[in-house]
Amino acid sequence: MSGTDLLRLREEERDRLLDRLVASLERDERVVAAWLSGSLGRGTADAWSDVDVWVVVADAEAANVIEALPAFVAAVAHPVLVLEAPANAPPGGGYLLALYQGETGAHQIDWYWVPRSTARVPAGARVLFDRLGLLPEPAAAPFAEGERAAALTHAGADFWIAVLLAGKAVARRRPWAATRMIGWAAAALAEVEWLVAHDGPASHDDLKATGHEGRWAFPGLAPETQLAVLLRVAAAMAALAPDVAALGGETAPDGARQVSTFLDSVGDSLAPGLPSDGIGEA
Repeated sequence: MSGTDLLRLREEERDRLLDRLVASLERDERVVAAWLSGSLGRGTADAWSDVDVWVVVADAEAANVIEALPAFVAAVAHPVLVLEAPANAPPGGGYLLALYQGETGAHQIDWYWVPRSTARVPAGARVLFDRLGLLPEPAAAPFAEGERAAALTHAGADFWIAVLLAGKAVARRRPWAATRMIGWAAAALAEVEWLVAHDGPASHDDLKATGHEGRWAFPGLAPETQLAVLLRVAAAMAALAPDVAALGGETAPDGARQVSTFLDSVGDSLAPGLPSDGIGEA
């Protein structure tokens, strides 16, 4: 099977699974509405995208449904794996991650359940059906005085700490730790960019929609390559400093310079002949 055929088959499998999901929900009288969030909601999905489905249940039935979530997800198809993660549940609702069988491998559905009284359809959602006419989620309120500057200051500090820890992992030749820290830094950079451009906090979906996860190519496992990506990410943040300062945020120039000097030292440490066994902690 060619790569193109495989991707087409995977999308077809997911679409069939989604059709079964919608049919199952529409048959359930306890369910009053459902929508898709994430990339399928935004219309940016590819063959590898999972399904994020929000199920709105009648208030009188919410407790009973949430007590029997595994049976609920099995009504669509037999899940090959189910993960409970209550921390992901919306207030008063429930959450399960379920994997379903496919010829091209597992298909993931993130299930969210929410009572009718608290359900609001977010911007960027794709409504599957709505029996009652749900209200849209209100637009995020603009920052109160000083909040935007404080958020910029915090996100900037978060960024430079992540860069420092990433550089430390690069110096110790711990590539997977470095990769995680680079991802942390990239997320913090995306938040600062959002805050510079928007007078309001960014939601998880807002940051996902920026495409920051795919903006920086995977740095690979070679320390020199990882350091090069780190330097580019740091340069992007440094370029934002005037905008951050204009909005009242603290740019911590001394801290940023010290972290940049640290990265220079990391680069010097990668020279041939220096130890590369990664010994050391913290």
